[in-house]
Amino acid sequence: MTQDAPRTARPDTATRGLGALLRVPGLPDVGLPALLRYSAADPFAVRLVLLLEGLDEPGAEAGPESVEWVFSRSLLTDGLLAPAGAGDVRVQVQDHEVSVELAGSATVLLPLEGLVEFLAASYDVVPTGAESLALPLDQALAALLG
Repeated sequence: MTQDAPRTARPDTATRGLGALLRVPGLPDVGLPALLRYSAADPFAVRLVLLLEGLDEPGAEAGPESVEWVFSRSLLTDGLLAPAGAGDVRVQVQDHEVSVELAGSATVLLPLEGLVEFLAASYDVVPTGAESLALPLDQALAALLG
C-alpha cells in the first residue's frame, strides 16, 4: 500500500512590506513604509496600507497612524501592462516604479519588483479566475440575498 504525499496547503494571505514615496501636490515628497495585503477572504481586493508615524511593524493593523486604500487586484495587475483605472485609483508603470494615484490628490510610488513579487504571491493564494470560488458560501449567499 502506498501513501499519498502530504499536500502542501495554499497560504490564505499574502503580505509585502515596501518602501513607498508619497507625492502630494504642493508638498515635498515623503518616503514611508507601506504594506500590501491580500486575503482569500476578500479575493478581489488588495489593501495598500501607508504606515505613518509610530507604525513600523509588518503585522500592524490600519489605525489612526495609517491610511488604508482598498482596490481591485486586477486593477493593480492591469496597471503593470498599461495605464489602468478611471475612478479613484489609477495605476501605471513609470521606469522601475509603479505609480498608484489615489483620488487625484496623492500619488504613491512603489518599487516595480516588489509589487510584482507581491502580486505573484497573491495569485498563489487565489489563482486568476478562481476569485468567486474562494468566497465562503454563506458570504456569497448573503450578497445574493441582500
